[in-house]
Amino acid sequence: MVNRLQIKITKALQLLLITLGLITPYAYLIGLFYYQAYMNAYGVSIDNFPLSIADTYVHAYIAVGGVINDAIQWLIGVTKNICLYTSIIIIVLFVYSLVKLVKNKDQPLLQKIQSRIDSTINRFHYKNSDLSKSIYVVGIPIYYLGIGIYIFCAIFVFWWGILIVAINQGKEINAPRIAEFKMQGCIFDKQTHWNNCVLVINEAGKVIHQGLLVAQNKEQIAIFKKDGSYLIKLKDDHVVRKEFN
Repeated sequence: MVNRLQIKITKALQLLLITLGLITPYAYLIGLFYYQAYMNAYGVSIDNFPLSIADTYVHAYIAVGGVINDAIQWLIGVTKNICLYTSIIIIVLFVYSLVKLVKNKDQPLLQKIQSRIDSTINRFHYKNSDLSKSIYVVGIPIYYLGIGIYIFCAIFVFWWGILIVAINQGKEINAPRIAEFKMQGCIFDKQTHWNNCVLVINEAGKVIHQGLLVAQNKEQIAIFKKDGSYLIKLKDDHVVRKEFN
């Protein structure tokens, strides 16, 4: 009994390790693609602001969270669609009619139809027909080939589909922010009271740049303005700040 339990635990751990081995690089790709799309929305290259491995996984978490949120919103929208419930009712009534039709086999017409169907099936059964045998011999390999193609397509969609969705997430998350900025410029958020823009101030206390913060590290900062993105080299006496109202 103990040996069986140990074998089950060992197999479960092996499966877990294999799964983690596949998920880990895939999650890294999701985070990287998401971050690249995010930066490309502002016209900034990720070569200037490389991500650490830990930050890449954080971006993967954000991307997957966005995908799940979109899926939930889609499901909520579907459940509010009256056509869905109408279709379900129609399908139920159709299936109910078929069930009642099958149960009433005592009717002569239905018995005759059923007899014709049974006769046709027996006539073209692969044991009774050379044509059916030929179709069977050719069809079985095609069937398994179709299953193989289906599995390959499913793997392809799973592997690349989520990456494509992550790219769209990176683009879409910035679209409302950029549109609002182009229309209204730098404004104070009514809820947080923080300005949506950052200021880059030089040693003389003068604002030399103002716009949406895209990315920042110790050496440089990327800011998005109405006429495009700016990559600014930061000096020791430069100050980057946000305004609070």
